[in-house]
Amino acid sequence: MTTPAVTISASASTVRAARVMDESGVKRLVVVDAEDRLQGIVSRRDLLRMYLRDDDEIRRRVVEGIPPHARWNDRDGIIVEVRDGIVTLSGYTDRRSEAAAAVHTAERLDGVIDVQGALGWRKDDVLELPFTWDRP
Repeated sequence: MTTPAVTISASASTVRAARVMDESGVKRLVVVDAEDRLQGIVSRRDLLRMYLRDDDEIRRRVVEGIPPHARWNDRDGIIVEVRDGIVTLSGYTDRRSEAAAAVHTAERLDGVIDVQGALGWRKDDVLELPFTWDRP
């Protein structure tokens, strides 16, 4: 450990703890309360564990993330497969926007490395307007 020890508040977020570790070049932080009393030690592995999930857990969370208000043609028709953190969504939705929402939901989940979207849709409800960006 470094001297003096690099500390972090027990109320700090995991993101803050990771930043302090990176900025200080340490592998562990001493966690202290408001009176600087020792509460514990947090390691890089502890922080990473929050984001690492096995494939079954990722799949369960992706399936749970499909909004119930979305009108899938057949919820069982959306096939969710996960291998080594890579999610593949296949099947069909009623609308293109629903397919995009499913992909977006999967992308936001902790532990997901990549999302392969192989979803089809019956109705293209996404308007693609021509857009020109004129920079000054």
